[in-house]
Order: sequence, then C-alpha cells, then structure tokens
Amino acid sequence: MATLLLSVSLFHQLIGRRDELLLALTMLALGLLLVRWRTYRVRSDIPSIWRGFALAGLGLTTTLLYGTIGLMLLSRHALVPKHLSFWDALTVLIRSAWGFLPWAVEPVSRYGGWFLDSVTLLAGASLLNAAWSIGRPVIWRSWGYESERQRARAIIQACGNSSLDFFKFWPDKLFFFPREVRGVVSYRIVGRFALVLGDPNVCEERFGTALDDFLDFCDLNDWEPAFHQVGEQYLADYRARGLRFFKIGEEAVVDLTTWSLDRPGLKELRYLVRRSQREHYRFEVLEPPLPDDVVEELADVSNEWLSLPGRREHGFTQGQFSRSYVRSTPVALIRDPTGKVVAFANLIPSGVPGQATIDLMRRRHQPYGAMDVLFALLFQWLREQGYTSFSLGLAPLSGVDLPLVGTDPIREHFFRLIEPFFSVQGLRHFKAKFDPRWEPRFLVFRSASALPAIGLALLKATSTEVSHVDSDLPELQIA
Repeated sequence: MATLLLSVSLFHQLIGRRDELLLALTMLALGLLLVRWRTYRVRSDIPSIWRGFALAGLGLTTTLLYGTIGLMLLSRHALVPKHLSFWDALTVLIRSAWGFLPWAVEPVSRYGGWFLDSVTLLAGASLLNAAWSIGRPVIWRSWGYESERQRARAIIQACGNSSLDFFKFWPDKLFFFPREVRGVVSYRIVGRFALVLGDPNVCEERFGTALDDFLDFCDLNDWEPAFHQVGEQYLADYRARGLRFFKIGEEAVVDLTTWSLDRPGLKELRYLVRRSQREHYRFEVLEPPLPDDVVEELADVSNEWLSLPGRREHGFTQGQFSRSYVRSTPVALIRDPTGKVVAFANLIPSGVPGQATIDLMRRRHQPYGAMDVLFALLFQWLREQGYTSFSLGLAPLSGVDLPLVGTDPIREHFFRLIEPFFSVQGLRHFKAKFDPRWEPRFLVFRSASALPAIGLALLKATSTEVSHVDSDLPELQIA
C-alpha cells in the first residue's frame, strides 16, 4: 500500500508541477521501501480489505444519492443554473468527482455553499475510512480453535520441555505451528506484544528453525515477541537471533529420589508432620472425577484463602479455581480430626519426564503449617509412585541481582512493576523449606526500551480471567 501511494505521488509530480525537494524525498522513501522491503512488511488483514472496498462502494453510493437529490432540490433557490433534473444533477456530481474537481454549479446562498462542502466532506470521509480498512495491519483473533488446541496438546505432550506445558494449551492461548518442523508455540496477544509461555515445544532437533518461523510471523503481524519463563537450554538460539534476556527468578525443583524427612535441615518440617499425625490429621490423594461434596468443600477452602490480604487468582502461567476444573484433576489434601479439609493442592502433568507438579495450592487460615505438611507427605507419596522430581514453580526475582537505583532504570522499572503483584520473599521462603535445587528462568525480548511495556502486558495477561477447559482435560495418572 505504501509503495503504491508513493508511486502515484511520484507519477503526479513528474507530470505536474514539480517541487524538487518533495520529488527527492518521495524518490528516497520509495527507494528505501524497495531495497529494504523485508524490514517494512506487515500483513494486511484480508477481511478488512474486503470491508474497505465495501465501505468505499457504500460510501460513494450514499454520497451519490445525497449529492444528486440535494443538487436537484437546491437548484430551485440556492444554486445556479436552476431547476436541474435528476439526470442533470447526477452528471454534475460525477463530472465534479464528488466535489474534488471544480463544480459546474455556483451557490447563490450560504446554504448552497454548505451543501457543496458537505458533499466533498462526506465523500472524503468515506474514502479515508475505506483506505484505513484496506491498509490496516492484520487483526488477529484472540482465541484458538478447538482443533488447533487439540493439535497443540498432542505436540506438547509428545515434546514436553517444561513444568508449564499443561497451561500451554489452555483457552487463553493461541498457537503457531512452524512450517517444516513438528512443533508449536503457545502465546497470547496483549496489545502489540506476543507473549510466549516458556520455550516453544519442538519435537526434532530444529528449535532454531521453529524460532525463525515464529519471529518472522511476529514481524508480519507487527508484534513484539517476548518469551516468559524460558530455561537455559535454548538461550544460545535466542541470542543468535539478536534477542536479549535476563533472569526473572528461579524454579524450585525437589529431587524425589533423595527426598526424606530425615535429611539435615528439615527439623521444623519433621516436627510439623509428627504433630499433625499425633493430632490425627489425615493426608489423602483423590482421583478424578471428584464427588460434588468434596468439590464444594474445596471451593470453600479456596474462598477462605482468597480472602487473605494480597491473594488473587492469576492466569497465563497458572490456573484459576473452578469447580469443573478441580473436579477433573487429582487432588492432594489434608483433613483435620473432624474430617474437614484444611488444605489442598491439585496435581497436573509436567512436560519434564518423571516430574510431577501442582497448580492450585489453597489452605484455611488455621492450622499453622498445614500446607507444609501436605507437601512433605505428597513428596513421599509421589516417590512411592515412581516420580523422580517435583516442581514447586517459579519464585519470582529469586536469585536475581536487582539493579541499584539509577544504574539501570529500564530493568529497575520492570521489576518495580511486577514486584507488588507477587509475594516475592514469601514464595522463596516457603519453597526453600523443602531444600530444592534452583533452576534459573529468563525473560527473552528484543528491545530493552520495551521492557516496561512488556511488564505491563504480562501483568494484564496474568490478571485476566480464563475460561477453563471444562472437558477432556489431561489427567495425571496416579496409582
């Protein structure tokens, strides 16, 4: 579209009155577009193009009727020559190109002048609206088709690489499938940012090819890509494509093969477990589908947890409580001596072989240490089932050297944006109780200047309500 408009402008200047400066600037702009066309390509939206042509036709037709009838009526007292017939008025309007060329009539009153100006304004507005629709970048849908979600799910389960894989095919995600590689990129559009959850899932050793395809796809759509919570494995591939990254936290992973409450440093945890056993608290793991009465009790626990200061539901990187969702997943819970549920966590699949993980972890206000006991007993149970590791998820800003005030204002602003939305110190302290290994996680991006906007986009993505997958959820197989 830009090339076409510049070509028309150049042609008009060559055959008309020449302005040497304007002619030189037009030729320079056209030359840059032709030489560096790969830098300036953004896909047009095909439905918008057709809508633009339809708007142009409708607008000009409406203006044609308005102008013709107006000329015919106003020629009686506000225009000369007088008493135009319908066909005479139509001819005048077309020959004047809706007022963009000189009119063949003259106004004899202010009403006649206003009318002629209104015809030109109406036609111009119609053409500008049509031009905007024809030339606008692609408008992308904000949801994925069910067939795409099922295809993405199959690839993610076959090519797992992260404890976040379960959330990569949730309804808030869109899916990009590389052309020549069996793989998928799960992302969400917020503003002009394509927020990717974790690393792309690629089944073959061609991660770079899949990444190139996705980056090219983002360029075509005028999107700024950002990859959230990626591991160390593919950092060299990101760097080779001019992308930048920095550490945003650490994922806590418990080694179940060596897990034992008798390990040094777990004295307080041993005390809490033994006290709960003396007081007849019970640990259970329930398989789906859960009974309605249990689901309602879990909902009551969740509501009590959400009433605590600073607690809220999050999306994008984790799930949100819904009865249909929790009913479809295995749940580990603690009951007090009366049989009342005091804490629970639902188990979900991890893309890392031999690894288990959880999504929701909710508790009542009392008793103290119920969630600690739940995890300690859950680790023992999972080890007996043959699992080798357990992901406790990301501890934001854990292990991150925060920039000193005034030394790195862009990163400083990014961290200041996200810190109020996460219990940074609390998460690190809780997960450290279980003596995990800490695996670094990174944010990958193109431009440092976009970091504050990326931070806002991530906050919006994680704060948005998600429509849960109500059926056909993948279930963690438990014995």
